Amino acid sequence: PPRSTLFPYTTLFRSAKKLGIPALAVTDINNTSACFDVVKLCNEQRIKPIVGMECREGDHYLFTCIAKNHEGLREINDFLTEHNLEKKTFPSSAPEFSNVFVLYAPGARSLNQLRENEYIGVRPWEINKLYASEYQRQRDKLIAQYPATFTRVGDYELHKLLRAVDHNTLLSMLKPGELARSEECLVPPDTFRKIYRDYPDIIR
Repeated sequence: PPRSTLFPYTTLFRSAKKLGIPALAVTDINNTSACFDVVKLCNEQRIKPIVGMECREGDHYLFTCIAKNHEGLREINDFLTEHNLEKKTFPSSAPEFSNVFVLYAPGARSLNQLRENEYIGVRPWEINKLYASEYQRQRDKLIAQYPATFTRVGDYELHKLLRAVDHNTLLSMLKPGELARSEECLVPPDTFRKIYRDYPDIIR
């Protein structure tokens, strides 16, 4: 993409560097086109780049793909290309990847439905769902998943405005599922560990 379109990434990585964040997984929605430029920008800030894709059908979150290696990125792109060319809707479950990790939201998959490369990604506001869930029995299938959609205070208000335009509706009429959450901001590693302090194993 043109350098100007990478400005949000540049701002993100510079902010991450200042906060002492050592690695970031960049997972655009239904898109991987910026990944090579993102790797370059990450390397400039000495941040470990991890690439993948967040898969959604409309506003509905399905799963997140994380490439293990170059072959994994090819698998993600093949999956994406097939659905784009054939105009197919995305499935609720990922295909059987060989070199891709897959994260589902809590409740989207039971433990016995998860393949070896599949995990439950737990976002900060979903931690309470774990206390009385089956996932307690097998915490090695849980991963702390902290979305970083915004880097500046004004970004969320701009996001709301753009989402209202996209849905052709008033700001006051937007539904929760049509918006990112305002707390989806970069946080330093110490804050991250504090949020998940009751589940240190899912950070490891």
